[in-house]
Amino acid sequence: GEPLDNYQQLLGALKVMGDAKGFGLSLKNVTVSTVGVPGKILQLGLDCPSVNLALSLHAPLQELRAQIVPSAKGNRLDRLMDEVDEYGAHTGNKVMMEYILIEGTNASDANAHALGTLLSHRRALVMLNLIPYNRTSVGEEQGFQSPSDAACKQFRNIVASYHRTVDAPGGKGDPDARAGAPILCTIRWSTVLGQSNEAACGQLALEINPEKAQHAGVKDIEDQISTHGRRKHPAKLAPGQNRGLPVILLASGTLLATLAVYKLRWRAHKLS
Repeated sequence: GEPLDNYQQLLGALKVMGDAKGFGLSLKNVTVSTVGVPGKILQLGLDCPSVNLALSLHAPLQELRAQIVPSAKGNRLDRLMDEVDEYGAHTGNKVMMEYILIEGTNASDANAHALGTLLSHRRALVMLNLIPYNRTSVGEEQGFQSPSDAACKQFRNIVASYHRTVDAPGGKGDPDARAGAPILCTIRWSTVLGQSNEAACGQLALEINPEKAQHAGVKDIEDQISTHGRRKHPAKLAPGQNRGLPVILLASGTLLATLAVYKLRWRAHKLS
């Protein structure tokens, strides 16, 4: 779900993560990912200035972004970028811009030039993270296709050819934050193994019988559980059936995250 729509609970989680009696993590190593909620990005910078921000951008133009990110219809891109700049001015943090490359949708040369122009005028120090689209059954229904490696590199090179037009506040001493510096841009490649097992970036989707999915209105694993923890599609279960998959996945994710934290703390203990 969207963390900034659950703001008080988000602050509580961040407090536990950073508390010595909790996970004892440095909040500089924690990133909050959001599609952008009006007023909440700057508020996060005021309440937790150490926490990093990642914005799911996915398009350089308002009309296109509204097609890809439905919630963007009520949140204008220009206002969102202004708030990102305010966040950067207050925190001095680098802002990660997430951009899924979808062939035929937002991965053209024109899109790359528009994106370069958009990011070059940011006062905040931004870094673009390009993510090639990985196949999902839901995406295929929309006609989404993965771009070629060559197309991804060309898109990156076009964006990186643009340069910052202003210095980033709080970025003194950082050459990447100075006016004239090229836009920071990288590509997040998924492994062949991850793609073949439908476990690559963006592929956490619920694969079930198409007829049952249509009947239940299920499109993605998040459709199984609402933001209040109640199921959106409480269809009756036949004898022997269960709804364990979402719970298993969520529990597994929590377990893996916990194990990762303990591993980091064990390493820190050895180094000390």
